[in-house]
Amino acid sequence: MKILKFDTIHPIKFYDGLVQRNIDIVKKKSFEDYLDWMFSQRINHSNYYSYNLFKHGVEGYEFLINDKFFLEKLNTKLLFDSNRGLRKAIKSILGRGNNISWQYTVSQYIDHINPDVIFLREPSGIDYNFLNQYASRCLIVTRLNCQLQACCNLNPSIIDVLLTGQSEFKAFFELHGIESYIMRDAFEPEILKECSQDNSKYDITFVGALGGQYHKRRSSTLNEIAKDFPFKWWGPKGKNIKNYPYLENTWQGITGGLDMFKIYYNSKIVLNDYPDFTRNEAVNQRIFEVMGSGSMLLTRNAINLKDEFPEDCLSMYYDTNECKEKIEYYLDNERERSKIAKNGQENVLRNHTYYKRMGQLISILQNKIDN
Repeated sequence: MKILKFDTIHPIKFYDGLVQRNIDIVKKKSFEDYLDWMFSQRINHSNYYSYNLFKHGVEGYEFLINDKFFLEKLNTKLLFDSNRGLRKAIKSILGRGNNISWQYTVSQYIDHINPDVIFLREPSGIDYNFLNQYASRCLIVTRLNCQLQACCNLNPSIIDVLLTGQSEFKAFFELHGIESYIMRDAFEPEILKECSQDNSKYDITFVGALGGQYHKRRSSTLNEIAKDFPFKWWGPKGKNIKNYPYLENTWQGITGGLDMFKIYYNSKIVLNDYPDFTRNEAVNQRIFEVMGSGSMLLTRNAINLKDEFPEDCLSMYYDTNECKEKIEYYLDNERERSKIAKNGQENVLRNHTYYKRMGQLISILQNKIDN
């Protein structure tokens, strides 16, 4: 089985800055060497899918639609691989140079890989109308945890399998005849080899967007936390951030990749909340990343967390006042805090790794292909 996954780099502003600081190195790298370098930065999902698919004996490939260096270097690779003369001629006729459209690059790469499965981790940046031409050639699989409008012309009629972390999405798409499964996020244990203790041990942290239209509740709660505690946060500032003055004062910039994991690794407590549209269902990647990194997770109560984690693996709050009380308590009780963090990490490393998730994915896809 061959799986070609389409994804995006996030946060792209952080990654662009990282590339610019290493621009001389990046420009000299081949496509393969650039992939190795990029994945080593641990941005967003890095190569967690393809790396663990290969460990299961399945060929996995990544395509990052919003990375201009990925596109440029892939174009170069495709031009000098098979049918070199034909590809050069096409490039010359089109006269596009390095501005070859992403549709052309995607088409060439799909032909190059000839996948059994096209996998979209939304928002992937891929237009479903464009993918319609491949629906008869391979399975179209979507993992959807974002709002529907973040997808490009979402077309359920060409989706063979839908994966999601939200029970409402699963129910909705099943009503429309689409085979749907719950598949949560995960953690990659290799990251722990790349983190180390430093002198910047943080008391309370958060990494994520605040001040946006879908983050009113969590922005309000964390603004109150920032008012009364030694709180620091990293992430995009939404257009309403000025409504939360204490968040403005405690903002540390935008982070991502390995830098983000080092923050988690060196935090006593990491806070978590959910976008307003999730109806108190825990769906975000942050849960697994924080617990896997070995920090204590203090998260808003969610209807599904009690089913997935023992109560001694994390701590939950129902409102801002309870959040404050628990922060104060766990900062004063290091032994209990460390025990919860240790239990949470052990649970994630045992049950919620990308290796486990890819095994689940392969089982679903193989059953679909067989049928």
